[in-house]
Amino acid sequence: MSYSPMLARAWADPLDPWPFSSAEWAMEPKFDGWRAIVLHTMGGNVQLIGGRNGKNYPVPAPIEAAVKSLLPQGTVLDGEVIHPDGWGGVQGAMTRDNSTERDRLTLVVFDVMEINQTDTRSLNWQNRRDLLEIIQWPAPTLYLSPVMEPTLANYELLLEQGMEGAMVKHKGVGYVAAHNAGWWKLKATDTVDATCVGFQAGEGEFSELVGAMKVKLPNGIETTVSGMTMDVRRAMTADPVSYLFKTVEIKHNGELDSGKVRHPRFVRMREDRDGDEATPVAAQAPVTATLPKPRAKSNKAWMRNYSAMGDPKLLDAVNSLRAGYGDAYQRVIDRGGDLAQHLSTAENEARHRGLI
Repeated sequence: MSYSPMLARAWADPLDPWPFSSAEWAMEPKFDGWRAIVLHTMGGNVQLIGGRNGKNYPVPAPIEAAVKSLLPQGTVLDGEVIHPDGWGGVQGAMTRDNSTERDRLTLVVFDVMEINQTDTRSLNWQNRRDLLEIIQWPAPTLYLSPVMEPTLANYELLLEQGMEGAMVKHKGVGYVAAHNAGWWKLKATDTVDATCVGFQAGEGEFSELVGAMKVKLPNGIETTVSGMTMDVRRAMTADPVSYLFKTVEIKHNGELDSGKVRHPRFVRMREDRDGDEATPVAAQAPVTATLPKPRAKSNKAWMRNYSAMGDPKLLDAVNSLRAGYGDAYQRVIDRGGDLAQHLSTAENEARHRGLI
């Protein structure tokens, strides 16, 4: 039996007007990874097939072990393979002979085509989702993609968390191996090269590091950009002058009427391009924040104070850690924390409060 993926259509403008109602549609994050179909065959083997190209790829050992222990033979999952370093990290792990990097991969499951030799593709999305929710997924190796109300506010929240966008799926459609109007892809991202003109000191966990860059857009308007990894923040803190007036690529979700861009996020420094050559260096503004010295490294594993969080923030942290994306997850990755320990600590606090 062949297993071809169901594909989404791209929504031209997801912001105006908002077309999705909670009664008929469900929203999931759009992950920056590789589409993958995972099979637990009747022979007891686990296969990972590229959803876009149909090629067989090496199965990461943690994912293979989890699938074998969790799911019956004759099960076929649809999902996304992700890496802490994004799409590039997945590409490197899947195409190079590097088992260490492959072991860092996670499978985000969002659909099921077959379970225990029973074809589920004729069931509607809601029924297939109900089957998946019965399973206790062993995050962060395998986890079930979060589902949320399909509102504009939630879409914008995903963008603020650094996601590429959202997937919106009709609850009543079956699994069709083609582009189908039952699935829509909302992706309003673009990139632009800007010039670094200053920095802002961080707050909270980043209080001893660069918190944000000040950049000048091609239209001359200045804005702030964050989203750098801890390594980049440390490098900027240690030597901010080497970044000043250099070109930085930022990702955003469209230009506002003010000329600023929506949800700007740091992508990378463009070493192949010069910065703002039109303004003499002597006339350019100096660094606008007094940056502290890089923090000393500690042998103690970093742990957030989840007990000090308010209920909404704690729930956001639990969901982020379970899903393997968003602010809480990325902070643990950046700080070198133990994901399993963070998830356990956050969940215990949430259970103590009766939130989950």
